[in-house]
Amino acid sequence: MSFYRTLCLAAALVLPQLAPAASSVSPSALGHIEALVNYCIRVDAKGAEQYKQLGKVLVQDVSAKELADARRSKEYKASHETTTSQLKQVSADKALESCRAALPQAEK
Repeated sequence: MSFYRTLCLAAALVLPQLAPAASSVSPSALGHIEALVNYCIRVDAKGAEQYKQLGKVLVQDVSAKELADARRSKEYKASHETTTSQLKQVSADKALESCRAALPQAEK
């Protein structure tokens, strides 16, 4: 499966768990999303601020305590580590293209 399709699929599966209506965040989902955001920051330094902002928007309605608790969990750490190791296998060109595709049109 291409990196872009993997990124889109991951977003489709994870983003509903981070929706504003939710009172908590799945540690696994948070680990996955933050690994993706961190990866895109590394492969596209020019867009780093946009990726950071995207990461903030995705968790804007989650309390600081919930985020801290999730980040300390085994589920978060396992998800973050697994996602990070999978992303390391993606070619730089494909990663850059896919990360930029995730940004809002006005920010590319």
